[in-house]
Order: sequence, then C-alpha cells, then structure tokens
Amino acid sequence: MRSEKILETLFATVGYEDLIDLKDIKIDDNKPITERMRDYLDQIKDPYLFRVGDIVVKIKFAGEESLQTKIEEMMRSNLGR
Repeated sequence: MRSEKILETLFATVGYEDLIDLKDIKIDDNKPITERMRDYLDQIKDPYLFRVGDIVVKIKFAGEESLQTKIEEMMRSNLGR
C-alpha cells in the first residue's frame, strides 16, 4: 500500500529529537472541541509519528475512517474525564 510505504520512509528519516513529545502538548479543556483538535494538531505537528517520553509512537489504522474522524472520537471519549 502506497501510504504505508510513505509512513515507513518518514519513520526512517525523522530523528528522535525532531519528534514532538506528547507530554509537552497542552490543551485547554474549556475550548470547543474543534479548537482543541486544532490546538492538538498544531502542537503535535505529525499526528502519525511522535513520542511519549523515550517511546516513539507510530500511528497507523485500518478502515475507511479519516484521521480527523479518529481524533474527533478520541476527543469526545475524553470529554467525560
């Protein structure tokens, strides 16, 4: 699959120090969900490849839903916290 090949190439060429640490992301819970999503994407830079502390995280999912849909689902699931 073409997109999978692109992700593999990106993962191989991005340095660990270039990855955004998820722990550094700050989101204002008082903002509407669309603004929180925008803030998250602006801060994470690449939502498919980032790190959490010393662990590199590479996101990949199957199916027909878009990344935007998946992020919306994640944000909505955290609204009750």
